[in-house]
Amino acid sequence: MKDLMPYLPYAVIFIAVLFGIVLVFWRKQSLESRRKNRAASLILEKIAEAQLQRELFNVEIMEDAGEEGSQHKGFVGALQRCQNGILALEVLSTLPNTYFGKPVCVYFRLKSNNTQNFFRFTSRIEALQSRHGVSTVCLAIPECFEGEQKRNFYRVQPTPGSVRALGLWELNASQPMPETTADLKRPLCATKEGMAHPCIQLDNVSASGMALSMPVNHPDGPPPQLARGTQLLCLIAFRYSGSLVTFWCTGEVVNSREKDNGATKVYGIEFTNWAILQNGQSAFNWFHASPVRGIPIVSQWVDSMDTRGNSRPVETKK
Repeated sequence: MKDLMPYLPYAVIFIAVLFGIVLVFWRKQSLESRRKNRAASLILEKIAEAQLQRELFNVEIMEDAGEEGSQHKGFVGALQRCQNGILALEVLSTLPNTYFGKPVCVYFRLKSNNTQNFFRFTSRIEALQSRHGVSTVCLAIPECFEGEQKRNFYRVQPTPGSVRALGLWELNASQPMPETTADLKRPLCATKEGMAHPCIQLDNVSASGMALSMPVNHPDGPPPQLARGTQLLCLIAFRYSGSLVTFWCTGEVVNSREKDNGATKVYGIEFTNWAILQNGQSAFNWFHASPVRGIPIVSQWVDSMDTRGNSRPVETKK
């Protein structure tokens, strides 16, 4: 025993160092666990707030860069439930089974007083079921999300004669997001170039949204009453770069106002999906309209009108 006495201080130091390492590791794990719990609680809180505000979730499919047509695939959905580690979204269209298991990037918005905050997170499609033109998509609840800054796009009034036709449908159970033009029901309102009394006009347009104006005292009747959050389908046939572009989009009503002393109703719409049909085509190939990136063809159209100087700017370009 006496032979071990000289080594006793070293043993005590070794045990103390070992205990200190274990203590530091335990505290680090404890702090990391609490951080993750706080982050998880914040995520659930923000998602629950978005559900109360009836905000939509814009979902982009993250395909391999080499896949053909991999850019801008996506859809928009309303949150049904958030439980057991799953977000269940209802989508007013039939989604392909190939989306199952795909990684996704999800955008959503929260409003507070006069401000808007945008969030983004990545997830994975854990389940997908489509029935009667409506799909239920289950996403894994993320471990974290990031803030997104909304871009301000240049908004202009279309040049005279640039819009050839307009059509508007409300998306609901009887008129889901169409797969082909044969799925279209009777529009809420429609007009074409040359009509003496158009029931709907494109008041202004940007890469991320548009405003549609409708006369209150139209011979065919008053404009439809569209509440904030209403989902719409719209056809815009416009002239761009010497060609006629048949542009289809879905969108959400984000605001409404009156102008011309109450003679005109104006609805502000934010794009959620878009498609372009070439001559002879009837099947839609929908692309997601990212709230922070806008729609390329519309951005190009807006830029061309601004370059010619024949359009009136509606808001300042950053």
